[in-house]
Amino acid sequence: MNSKYIQYIGSIKEDELKREILELIKLFPEVREYYDLRIDPELEKNMLDRYKKVIKNEFFPEKEDIKMRYSVVSETIIDFQRRALIPDNSIELMLYYVEIALDFTKLYGDIGEKFYISVEGTFDKALNYIFKKGLERKFYSKIKELLDRTSYIEGDFQTNMVEIFYKYFDL
Repeated sequence: MNSKYIQYIGSIKEDELKREILELIKLFPEVREYYDLRIDPELEKNMLDRYKKVIKNEFFPEKEDIKMRYSVVSETIIDFQRRALIPDNSIELMLYYVEIALDFTKLYGDIGEKFYISVEGTFDKALNYIFKKGLERKFYSKIKELLDRTSYIEGDFQTNMVEIFYKYFDL
């Protein structure tokens, strides 16, 4: 952090700092959301559900045609990770994308290479994050279940997913 901010914050009295924080909460929705999530972590679960709907809508929209915009999915995951305070929820969102993609493939058959590269990349990022946070035991069965679901997909995708799995789970 920039030293001028540290110096400024250190120079003001505690009650002034509290007033400034309250003013920031009033002025900026992102600051309000940050404190809302700190005060009530259950709100993050609600936020996770909203972000899951965005991802699902890209593949299984309720009314419109299928969009399948990888940029929207990627931005959705990144935006959630920027806001989330609980690592488990970020992991859950990444694995949810993999799950939705597998559902989509099962329903519509072979998609394209870009699709599979996107799913593989997210799977790899999820596993990397899981290991960074020491949550491999908690998510192992979910990861294994997703990996097992790739068995019906022919081609390099299933092989690549298995390789990603063994990159992290050296069994």
